[in-house]
Amino acid sequence: MFRDQFQPFVFRGIDIGNDPSLTPNRERNYTSRLVDCIKRNPKLATYVKDLESNLSSNTIAEDPCLPELLDQLPCISVLGLSSSDDPDISSRCMSWESITPELRAATVKICALPTIRMLYITSFSELPLCLIENPYLSDLSIGNVHAFSDMVNLRPPATQVGSKLSNYSLSTPSETRFTSLRTFICGYIASMPTDWIQAMMENSTLSTTLWNLSFMCLFDETTNILCIIRRLYMFIFTSTDSPADIRAQFTPSFSLSYLRYYEALAFIEFLKFTSNLISTVNASAPLEELRITIGDLMPQPLAAELLSAEWKQLVATIAACRPTLKTIKVKFRFGHCDKQVQLEAFTLVQEIVSNDMSGVLLVLKAADGTKVELRT
Repeated sequence: MFRDQFQPFVFRGIDIGNDPSLTPNRERNYTSRLVDCIKRNPKLATYVKDLESNLSSNTIAEDPCLPELLDQLPCISVLGLSSSDDPDISSRCMSWESITPELRAATVKICALPTIRMLYITSFSELPLCLIENPYLSDLSIGNVHAFSDMVNLRPPATQVGSKLSNYSLSTPSETRFTSLRTFICGYIASMPTDWIQAMMENSTLSTTLWNLSFMCLFDETTNILCIIRRLYMFIFTSTDSPADIRAQFTPSFSLSYLRYYEALAFIEFLKFTSNLISTVNASAPLEELRITIGDLMPQPLAAELLSAEWKQLVATIAACRPTLKTIKVKFRFGHCDKQVQLEAFTLVQEIVSNDMSGVLLVLKAADGTKVELRT
Protein backbone atom coordinates (compact mmCIF):
# COMPACT_ATOMS: atom_id res chain seq x y z
CA MET A 1 0.00 0.00 0.00
CA PHE A 2 2.73 2.47 0.98
CA ARG A 3 4.72 1.54 -2.12
CA ASP A 4 1.84 2.61 -4.37
CA GLN A 5 1.52 5.91 -2.48
CA PHE A 6 5.20 6.84 -2.75
CA GLN A 7 5.93 5.64 -6.30
CA PRO A 8 4.67 8.88 -7.95
CA PHE A 9 7.16 10.86 -5.85
CA VAL A 10 10.06 8.43 -6.27
CA PHE A 11 9.73 8.29 -10.06
CA ARG A 12 8.74 11.92 -10.66
CA GLY A 13 12.26 13.00 -11.69
CA ILE A 14 14.97 11.08 -13.58
CA ASP A 15 18.51 12.44 -13.88
CA ILE A 16 20.92 10.70 -16.27
CA GLY A 17 24.58 11.66 -16.58
CA ASN A 18 24.69 14.43 -13.95
CA ASP A 19 25.62 12.45 -10.84
CA PRO A 20 29.42 12.74 -10.32
CA SER A 21 29.33 9.85 -7.84
CA LEU A 22 28.28 7.43 -10.59
CA THR A 23 30.68 6.11 -13.19
CA PRO A 24 29.38 5.93 -16.77
CA ASN A 25 29.03 2.16 -16.48
CA ARG A 26 26.97 2.51 -13.31
CA GLU A 27 24.84 5.09 -15.13
CA ARG A 28 24.21 2.50 -17.83
CA ASN A 29 23.14 -0.02 -15.21
CA TYR A 30 20.82 2.62 -13.73
CA THR A 31 19.18 3.23 -17.12
CA SER A 32 18.85 -0.49 -17.77
CA ARG A 33 17.17 -1.05 -14.41
CA LEU A 34 14.72 1.78 -15.06
CA VAL A 35 13.75 0.22 -18.38
CA ASP A 36 13.21 -3.16 -16.69
CA CYS A 37 11.11 -1.58 -13.92
CA ILE A 38 8.86 0.16 -16.42
CA LYS A 39 8.47 -3.00 -18.49
CA ARG A 40 7.31 -4.86 -15.40
CA ASN A 41 5.02 -2.02 -14.33
CA PRO A 42 4.18 0.35 -17.25
CA LYS A 43 2.27 2.64 -14.90
CA LEU A 44 5.59 3.84 -13.47
CA ALA A 45 6.36 5.62 -16.76
CA THR A 46 3.34 7.90 -16.27
CA TYR A 47 4.79 9.16 -12.98
CA VAL A 48 7.94 10.56 -14.63
CA LYS A 49 7.45 14.30 -15.24
CA ASP A 50 11.00 15.71 -15.10
CA LEU A 51 13.86 14.29 -17.18
CA GLU A 52 17.48 15.50 -17.23
CA SER A 53 19.89 13.92 -19.71
CA ASN A 54 23.60 14.76 -19.98
CA LEU A 55 25.40 13.18 -22.94
CA SER A 56 28.91 14.36 -22.06
CA SER A 57 30.05 10.76 -21.63
CA ASN A 58 30.17 8.59 -24.75
CA THR A 59 29.25 5.63 -22.56
CA ILE A 60 25.95 7.33 -21.77
CA ALA A 61 25.41 8.86 -25.23
CA GLU A 62 25.81 5.44 -26.83
CA ASP A 63 23.80 3.54 -24.21
CA PRO A 64 21.28 1.42 -26.16
CA CYS A 65 18.88 1.51 -23.20
CA LEU A 66 18.59 5.32 -23.20
CA PRO A 67 16.50 5.62 -26.40
CA GLU A 68 14.36 2.75 -25.15
CA LEU A 69 13.79 4.58 -21.86
CA LEU A 70 12.83 7.83 -23.59
CA ASP A 71 10.37 5.99 -25.80
CA GLN A 72 8.54 4.71 -22.74
CA LEU A 73 7.97 8.09 -21.03
CA PRO A 74 4.65 9.58 -22.23
CA CYS A 75 4.10 12.33 -19.63
CA ILE A 76 7.29 14.40 -19.51
CA SER A 77 6.63 18.09 -18.76
CA VAL A 78 10.18 19.31 -18.01
CA LEU A 79 13.05 18.17 -20.24
CA GLY A 80 16.74 19.08 -19.96
CA LEU A 81 19.27 18.12 -22.65
CA SER A 82 23.00 18.83 -22.32
CA SER A 83 26.28 17.58 -23.78
CA SER A 84 28.69 19.13 -21.27
CA ASP A 85 29.54 18.14 -17.73
CA ASP A 86 31.86 21.14 -17.23
CA PRO A 87 30.06 24.52 -17.48
CA ASP A 88 33.41 26.36 -17.61
CA ILE A 89 34.45 24.93 -20.99
CA SER A 90 32.76 26.62 -23.93
CA SER A 91 34.43 24.49 -26.60
CA ARG A 92 32.48 21.39 -25.56
CA CYS A 93 29.56 21.32 -27.96
CA MET A 94 28.11 18.12 -29.40
CA SER A 95 26.90 17.92 -32.98
CA TRP A 96 23.39 16.56 -33.37
CA GLU A 97 24.58 14.22 -36.14
CA SER A 98 27.12 12.62 -33.79
CA ILE A 99 24.28 11.24 -31.65
CA THR A 100 23.10 7.74 -32.50
CA PRO A 101 20.08 7.60 -34.86
CA GLU A 102 18.06 5.79 -32.20
CA LEU A 103 18.68 8.47 -29.59
CA ARG A 104 17.96 11.27 -32.09
CA ALA A 105 14.63 9.68 -32.96
CA ALA A 106 13.71 9.18 -29.30
CA THR A 107 14.67 12.78 -28.47
CA VAL A 108 12.55 14.19 -31.31
CA LYS A 109 9.64 12.05 -30.14
CA ILE A 110 9.83 13.17 -26.51
CA CYS A 111 10.20 16.85 -27.49
CA ALA A 112 6.93 16.55 -29.40
CA LEU A 113 4.90 15.22 -26.46
CA PRO A 114 1.74 17.25 -25.74
CA THR A 115 2.73 17.27 -22.06
CA ILE A 116 5.99 19.22 -22.62
CA ARG A 117 5.97 22.65 -20.99
CA MET A 118 9.63 23.44 -20.22
CA LEU A 119 12.68 22.64 -22.36
CA TYR A 120 16.35 23.36 -21.51
CA ILE A 121 19.03 22.74 -24.15
CA THR A 122 22.76 23.45 -23.70
CA SER A 123 25.93 22.78 -25.70
CA PHE A 124 24.73 21.39 -29.02
CA SER A 125 25.15 22.37 -32.66
CA GLU A 126 23.15 21.74 -35.82
CA LEU A 127 19.97 20.90 -33.94
CA PRO A 128 16.72 20.39 -35.87
CA LEU A 129 14.10 23.08 -35.26
CA CYS A 130 11.48 20.45 -34.53
CA LEU A 131 12.97 20.11 -31.03
CA ILE A 132 11.71 23.58 -30.04
CA GLU A 133 8.52 23.84 -32.12
CA ASN A 134 6.18 22.00 -29.75
CA PRO A 135 2.98 24.14 -29.68
CA TYR A 136 2.50 23.31 -25.99
CA LEU A 137 5.96 24.54 -24.96
CA SER A 138 5.75 27.54 -22.63
CA ASP A 139 9.30 27.89 -21.27
CA LEU A 140 12.38 27.56 -23.53
CA SER A 141 16.00 27.94 -22.40
CA ILE A 142 18.83 27.71 -24.96
CA GLY A 143 22.51 28.08 -24.12
CA ASN A 144 25.63 27.48 -26.21
CA VAL A 145 23.64 26.26 -29.21
CA HIS A 146 25.75 27.23 -32.20
CA ALA A 147 23.24 26.75 -34.99
CA PHE A 148 20.12 24.98 -36.19
CA SER A 149 20.45 22.68 -39.18
CA ASP A 150 17.20 23.61 -40.93
CA MET A 151 17.05 27.39 -40.66
CA VAL A 152 15.42 27.48 -44.10
CA ASN A 153 12.22 26.35 -42.38
CA LEU A 154 12.31 29.40 -40.11
CA ARG A 155 13.08 32.11 -42.67
CA PRO A 156 12.92 32.69 -46.45
CA PRO A 157 15.76 33.99 -48.65
CA ALA A 158 17.11 37.42 -47.69
CA THR A 159 14.78 40.30 -48.46
CA GLN A 160 15.41 43.95 -49.08
CA VAL A 161 14.84 46.28 -46.09
CA GLY A 162 15.40 49.91 -47.15
CA SER A 163 18.92 50.04 -48.53
CA LYS A 164 20.13 47.13 -46.44
CA LEU A 165 19.81 43.44 -47.19
CA SER A 166 18.27 41.59 -44.23
CA ASN A 167 19.23 37.99 -43.54
CA TYR A 168 16.68 37.71 -40.75
CA SER A 169 13.26 38.01 -42.36
CA LEU A 170 10.85 35.19 -41.58
CA SER A 171 8.69 33.12 -43.81
CA THR A 172 5.06 32.70 -42.87
CA PRO A 173 5.26 30.70 -39.63
CA SER A 174 3.52 27.40 -39.15
CA GLU A 175 0.10 27.68 -37.55
CA THR A 176 1.26 26.16 -34.29
CA ARG A 177 4.89 27.26 -33.90
CA PHE A 178 5.55 29.12 -30.59
CA THR A 179 1.84 29.61 -29.90
CA SER A 180 2.24 28.85 -26.17
CA LEU A 181 5.76 30.18 -25.59
CA ARG A 182 5.76 32.69 -22.73
CA THR A 183 9.38 32.60 -21.50
CA PHE A 184 12.54 32.53 -23.63
CA ILE A 185 15.98 32.43 -21.98
CA CYS A 186 18.77 32.79 -24.51
CA GLY A 187 22.47 32.72 -23.80
CA TYR A 188 24.77 32.63 -26.80
CA ILE A 189 28.41 32.94 -27.85
CA ALA A 190 28.70 36.08 -29.95
CA SER A 191 31.17 34.64 -32.45
CA MET A 192 28.65 31.96 -33.44
CA PRO A 193 25.77 32.46 -35.91
CA THR A 194 22.91 34.38 -34.31
CA ASP A 195 20.52 34.60 -37.24
CA TRP A 196 18.39 31.84 -35.68
CA ILE A 197 17.79 34.09 -32.64
CA GLN A 198 16.73 37.01 -34.84
CA ALA A 199 14.51 34.74 -36.94
CA MET A 200 12.77 33.37 -33.85
CA MET A 201 12.21 36.81 -32.34
CA GLU A 202 10.71 38.14 -35.57
CA ASN A 203 8.23 35.30 -35.77
CA SER A 204 4.81 36.92 -35.89
CA THR A 205 3.35 34.44 -33.40
CA LEU A 206 6.15 34.81 -30.88
CA SER A 207 6.00 38.60 -31.10
CA THR A 208 2.55 38.53 -29.52
CA THR A 209 2.90 35.58 -27.11
CA LEU A 210 6.25 36.16 -25.37
CA TRP A 211 6.02 37.72 -21.90
CA ASN A 212 9.45 37.07 -20.39
CA LEU A 213 12.82 37.40 -22.11
CA SER A 214 16.29 36.87 -20.66
CA PHE A 215 18.87 37.75 -23.28
CA MET A 216 22.58 37.54 -22.53
CA CYS A 217 25.68 37.96 -24.66
CA LEU A 218 28.98 38.60 -22.89
CA PHE A 219 32.41 38.46 -24.43
CA ASP A 220 36.07 39.04 -23.59
CA GLU A 221 38.80 39.51 -26.18
CA THR A 222 41.41 37.73 -24.08
CA THR A 223 39.53 34.75 -22.70
CA ASN A 224 37.08 32.18 -23.90
CA ILE A 225 35.05 31.04 -20.91
CA LEU A 226 31.49 29.79 -20.81
CA CYS A 227 29.61 29.48 -17.55
CA ILE A 228 26.04 28.26 -17.62
CA ILE A 229 24.00 27.98 -14.46
CA ARG A 230 20.84 26.39 -15.73
CA ARG A 231 17.47 27.35 -14.35
CA LEU A 232 18.88 30.44 -12.64
CA TYR A 233 18.27 32.66 -15.66
CA MET A 234 21.97 33.50 -15.75
CA PHE A 235 24.38 32.91 -18.61
CA ILE A 236 27.94 34.20 -18.90
CA PHE A 237 29.27 33.87 -22.41
CA THR A 238 32.54 35.13 -23.84
CA SER A 239 33.76 35.69 -27.38
CA THR A 240 35.90 37.90 -29.60
CA ASP A 241 33.45 39.79 -31.82
CA SER A 242 33.91 43.51 -32.28
CA PRO A 243 31.36 46.05 -30.94
CA ALA A 244 30.17 46.80 -34.47
CA ASP A 245 29.59 43.09 -35.11
CA ILE A 246 27.48 42.75 -31.99
CA ARG A 247 25.33 45.77 -32.84
CA ALA A 248 24.83 44.50 -36.39
CA GLN A 249 23.66 41.09 -35.23
CA PHE A 250 20.35 42.43 -33.97
CA THR A 251 19.22 45.06 -36.44
CA PRO A 252 16.33 45.69 -36.61
CA SER A 253 15.33 45.38 -32.98
CA PHE A 254 12.88 42.75 -31.79
CA SER A 255 9.19 43.62 -32.01
CA LEU A 256 7.59 42.01 -28.97
CA SER A 257 4.30 43.73 -28.36
CA TYR A 258 3.35 41.81 -25.21
CA LEU A 259 6.71 41.54 -23.47
CA ARG A 260 6.47 42.27 -19.73
CA TYR A 261 9.80 41.15 -18.27
CA TYR A 262 13.27 41.65 -19.72
CA GLU A 263 16.65 40.72 -18.27
CA ALA A 264 20.08 41.60 -19.64
CA LEU A 265 23.47 40.46 -18.34
CA ALA A 266 26.91 41.94 -19.04
CA PHE A 267 30.47 42.11 -17.78
CA ILE A 268 31.49 45.56 -16.55
CA GLU A 269 34.17 45.81 -19.25
CA PHE A 270 31.38 45.73 -21.82
CA LEU A 271 28.94 48.09 -20.18
CA LYS A 272 28.47 49.96 -23.46
CA PHE A 273 26.84 46.85 -24.94
CA THR A 274 24.23 46.59 -22.20
CA SER A 275 22.33 49.47 -23.81
CA ASN A 276 22.36 47.52 -27.06
CA LEU A 277 20.95 44.45 -25.31
CA ILE A 278 18.11 46.52 -23.88
CA SER A 279 17.57 48.17 -27.26
CA THR A 280 17.02 44.80 -28.94
CA VAL A 281 13.44 45.16 -27.73
CA ASN A 282 11.73 48.12 -29.35
CA ALA A 283 9.16 50.51 -27.97
CA SER A 284 6.21 48.30 -28.91
CA ALA A 285 6.72 46.18 -25.79
CA PRO A 286 4.88 47.48 -22.69
CA LEU A 287 7.73 46.49 -20.38
CA GLU A 288 6.83 46.33 -16.71
CA GLU A 289 10.09 44.96 -15.32
CA LEU A 290 13.70 45.46 -16.42
CA ARG A 291 16.64 43.72 -14.74
CA ILE A 292 20.27 44.40 -15.54
CA THR A 293 23.08 42.40 -13.98
CA ILE A 294 26.67 43.55 -14.42
CA GLY A 295 29.09 41.03 -12.99
CA ASP A 296 32.65 39.86 -12.54
CA LEU A 297 33.83 43.37 -11.67
CA MET A 298 36.56 44.94 -9.54
CA PRO A 299 36.28 48.33 -7.77
CA GLN A 300 38.73 50.39 -9.85
CA PRO A 301 37.41 49.36 -13.31
CA LEU A 302 33.88 49.83 -12.00
CA ALA A 303 34.57 53.38 -10.87
CA ALA A 304 35.95 54.24 -14.30
CA GLU A 305 32.96 52.71 -16.08
CA LEU A 306 30.41 54.55 -13.93
CA LEU A 307 32.01 57.85 -14.89
CA SER A 308 32.12 56.99 -18.59
CA ALA A 309 29.95 58.04 -21.52
CA GLU A 310 28.83 54.41 -21.85
CA TRP A 311 27.25 54.54 -18.39
CA LYS A 312 25.46 57.77 -19.31
CA GLN A 313 24.15 56.07 -22.45
CA LEU A 314 22.82 53.17 -20.39
CA VAL A 315 21.10 55.63 -18.04
CA ALA A 316 19.48 57.32 -21.05
CA THR A 317 18.38 53.97 -22.49
CA ILE A 318 16.73 52.99 -19.22
CA ALA A 319 15.06 56.37 -18.98
CA ALA A 320 13.53 55.81 -22.41
CA CYS A 321 11.77 52.71 -21.03
CA ARG A 322 10.27 54.64 -18.11
CA PRO A 323 6.68 55.15 -19.32
CA THR A 324 5.62 51.53 -18.69
CA LEU A 325 8.24 50.20 -16.26
CA LYS A 326 7.08 49.42 -12.74
CA THR A 327 10.36 47.83 -11.63
CA ILE A 328 13.95 48.60 -12.60
CA LYS A 329 16.63 46.53 -10.92
CA VAL A 330 20.34 47.13 -11.44
CA LYS A 331 22.68 44.61 -9.85
CA PHE A 332 26.48 44.75 -9.55
CA ARG A 333 28.30 41.53 -8.65
CA PHE A 334 31.83 42.01 -7.33
CA GLY A 335 34.79 39.70 -7.71
CA HIS A 336 37.10 38.84 -4.82
CA CYS A 337 38.84 41.91 -3.39
CA ASP A 338 39.89 43.49 -0.12
CA LYS A 339 36.90 44.06 2.17
CA GLN A 340 37.72 47.70 2.82
CA VAL A 341 38.16 48.42 -0.89
CA GLN A 342 34.85 46.73 -1.55
CA LEU A 343 33.05 48.85 1.07
CA GLU A 344 34.48 52.00 -0.47
CA ALA A 345 33.30 50.83 -3.88
CA PHE A 346 29.82 50.15 -2.50
CA THR A 347 29.65 53.76 -1.24
CA LEU A 348 30.84 55.15 -4.58
CA VAL A 349 28.36 53.09 -6.59
CA GLN A 350 25.47 54.13 -4.38
CA GLU A 351 26.37 57.80 -4.79
CA ILE A 352 26.74 57.68 -8.58
CA VAL A 353 23.66 55.57 -9.28
CA SER A 354 21.51 57.61 -6.90
CA ASN A 355 22.54 60.80 -8.69
CA ASP A 356 21.96 59.38 -12.17
CA MET A 357 18.81 57.28 -11.72
CA SER A 358 15.86 57.60 -9.38
CA GLY A 359 13.35 54.91 -8.48
CA VAL A 360 15.81 52.11 -9.18
CA LEU A 361 16.34 49.06 -6.97
CA LEU A 362 20.12 48.89 -6.64
CA VAL A 363 21.74 45.64 -5.50
CA LEU A 364 25.43 45.36 -4.64
CA LYS A 365 26.59 41.79 -4.09
CA ALA A 366 30.02 40.84 -2.77
CA ALA A 367 31.97 37.73 -3.73
CA ASP A 368 31.24 36.20 -0.29
CA GLY A 369 27.49 36.49 -0.89
CA THR A 370 26.78 39.49 1.30
CA LYS A 371 24.73 42.18 -0.40
CA VAL A 372 23.25 45.62 0.02
CA GLU A 373 19.90 46.63 -1.45
CA LEU A 374 18.53 50.15 -1.64
CA ARG A 375 16.10 52.16 -3.73
CA THR A 376 17.48 55.33 -5.27
